[in-house]
Amino acid sequence: MAPFITPALQAVLQYIHEMSSSSAAIPDEWRRAQISWQRSGTTLAADHMVTSMDIVNITNSDIDNSWTDSDHSQVVGAINAALNDLRPQWSPNVSHIETRLYRMQFTDPPALPYPPNYVDKPFVKSGPPVWTVSGVGPGLHPNTGAYNAPQVAISTTDRTPYRRHWGRNYWPAVPPENVASDGHYLPAFVDAWATGLEGLYANLSAQEFFPVVTVSQIDSVYARGLLTVTELQVDDVPDVVRRRRPRATTYRKQLPAPA
Repeated sequence: MAPFITPALQAVLQYIHEMSSSSAAIPDEWRRAQISWQRSGTTLAADHMVTSMDIVNITNSDIDNSWTDSDHSQVVGAINAALNDLRPQWSPNVSHIETRLYRMQFTDPPALPYPPNYVDKPFVKSGPPVWTVSGVGPGLHPNTGAYNAPQVAISTTDRTPYRRHWGRNYWPAVPPENVASDGHYLPAFVDAWATGLEGLYANLSAQEFFPVVTVSQIDSVYARGLLTVTELQVDDVPDVVRRRRPRATTYRKQLPAPA
């Protein structure tokens, strides 16, 4: 068990993998999937909406670093297949344009005592994607005229055995019909996303690819590890992702201030 985990936590964290950093003779690695979406009416890369997932390859209970083209194809194929099934849940004015996989590794954690004003940078720069596949296209929701603001998202929570380290993903293009009069998402909409993503996680796991949550700090001590997702949770509270605010202004009105 990882030395940075206290004995009390070791009994709980049955699904943690301590990662060999980039300085090791055989550094461990995983893949970060970036799922990119684009609104109709804009071609700006700054307006892309990105959802990411971290996925580790496990063989015989050990981290498998020998990612092959077939592995990459299986992972992206599973993601795109799930999104294709979920297309009726998002607006046709938003398209899933591509899914990319990036090679991820951890840097070495700093030694104690930490240098003054130290800023941890836990990940090695990934460089260009190692695998890219075109997306499944626009949503298939019957409302072709509107969707909520680009910043509005439905969130999913990747629950792990350690509550302080849960992951979250934010999915865009929510049609307004899926918002109830009290401001919550309709249960059927929540269920559809939960079922679709649970199927994706099950499909990946059956092929020995496991969604994980990255860990770079535990109990205020810098660390390096991955936590396996044990439950997927989706709730009915809308989330806002401010970075998805449209970059360009298409209309602006200014009035003089009252004298």
